[in-house]
Amino acid sequence: MASINNKLRRQRYYESVLISSVNRTEQSHTNLDSSFIYFQLLIDILLKSNCVYSLHDFIHICKYEYYNDLVEQRRIDEFHQTYTQETSIEWYTKDCFVYRLLNRVLRQQNTDLLIKFQFLIKDIYEQLEQFHQQQKRDWDHHQYVYRGQLMSTDELNHMKSNIGELISMNSFLSTTLDRELAREFICCTENNHNYQTVLFEIEIDRSSKRKPYANITQQSHFDSEEEILFMIGSIFRIVAINHEPELNTWIVQLVFCDDNELELKPMYDYMKMEFVNNKYALGKLLWQRCEFDQAEYYYRQQLLLHENDSECYHGLGLIYRTKGHLDSALVYHHQALELQLPSDHKKLAYSYGYIGEIHIRKDENQLALKYFKLALYMFTNDQPNSAWCCHNLGILYRKQKQYDLALKYFHRTLEKHQKYLPKGHPHEAATINQIGIIYRCQGQYLQALEQHEKALEMRLKYLPAQHPYISQSFQTIGLLYQDKGDNEQALYYYDQAENIIKKGSPSNHRKLTTIQQQIKSIKITTTADFLYTDKKFLCKS
Repeated sequence: MASINNKLRRQRYYESVLISSVNRTEQSHTNLDSSFIYFQLLIDILLKSNCVYSLHDFIHICKYEYYNDLVEQRRIDEFHQTYTQETSIEWYTKDCFVYRLLNRVLRQQNTDLLIKFQFLIKDIYEQLEQFHQQQKRDWDHHQYVYRGQLMSTDELNHMKSNIGELISMNSFLSTTLDRELAREFICCTENNHNYQTVLFEIEIDRSSKRKPYANITQQSHFDSEEEILFMIGSIFRIVAINHEPELNTWIVQLVFCDDNELELKPMYDYMKMEFVNNKYALGKLLWQRCEFDQAEYYYRQQLLLHENDSECYHGLGLIYRTKGHLDSALVYHHQALELQLPSDHKKLAYSYGYIGEIHIRKDENQLALKYFKLALYMFTNDQPNSAWCCHNLGILYRKQKQYDLALKYFHRTLEKHQKYLPKGHPHEAATINQIGIIYRCQGQYLQALEQHEKALEMRLKYLPAQHPYISQSFQTIGLLYQDKGDNEQALYYYDQAENIIKKGSPSNHRKLTTIQQQIKSIKITTTADFLYTDKKFLCKS
């Protein structure tokens, strides 16, 4: 039995943990910041919100995954009959479907399936928090834990180049108090070009505030391991990485970090506050992550429970608007409006603003102006939301070619954003991008490019990689280069925009058609120019 347990432990230690880098100097061009923020928000929301799926739904998924495995089928039945919150950690540490499925879902960042594991993640978190509070007085002020790990050479090199930076563990992290035990699981493995043996040495300062961790030896299936389990999303700083020739192992020294050390904390805290105040936070997050089908399913499920909730209709309206289905979006926002009338509270102002945004996309400017003014009036004493209204009025006047008036509203918006929002917020980026469009329309290409590149950098930093606003930035820069006659650069940016639309919003035929027409026009122009030049050359010959 001991040899079997050792084999199972070794298999687990060989499985690499999912690590995300945070605060890298080149991150503004890699979406790592946005990936970190949205994953942390997702876990926070799953922990705080009611479970979307039941235990029965989870069992159905597990049986489907292991339909031809009789051993796992029996374990799934046992789980169904005996599982409680108190046994969540025990089940997680067993070598069975629970551990394997949850880690696979976390590794794939599969939000749809992760939501179905919500109850399990919540239960493990509650257990860790409870044990952490019970045990924290027994911990040394500075405690060390260890983990033996087989790591890809590329991943190790990446960590070496980021000494002093932060990393986030996007799965539960299993460690031990016993350094020699951690070494045992990797001591028989030889390094090669693709993989290296690594020993994590993690220092814990018990005085800092962070995600929970606890000694789960009594709950773990491996009860002789002195196992310390860290919560999903725990953050560490890379202190040093050195090679020990005698052990033929890389020693990676980490410090368990306080959340306050995050350079992203102002943005993260602001976005977290936005979601905490939204009772349908999960739907909003799925929409912002461009996971539109999952978001729509979520809102429709909520409408079955809360038939006349205007926020669900707004959520559906935003999804359909982002997908380019403007008429359907308008229907949902009007349904929300009807549920709110004749009240004059803030929700009504949101309805007016959303409806105005649909009309401006449909080039129905007078209707848009009517709704924007209604929203602005109701948001008079709400400066952050009045900035949203000013931004929309700026777009309206820009489309009417009243550029000076549009700039006036955009600069007013920018002042409010810089006063009330964390630096680099996507709302600020949207306004900067609009200012760039006006400069382009006025033929001030240098100033326009400066604004567009600034907006793109912000969006890449804080929005999901496939977000429509990122494709919009690439498209506007492409249009600028096309206006300047630089077709090669224009085509590059148009191609970037098209790829994002195809991956993130493939059903948005309106946007996809527009960008494809722009690409086609450049290729036709380029071909015509080539033929004309070739003809002139032949005539001279």
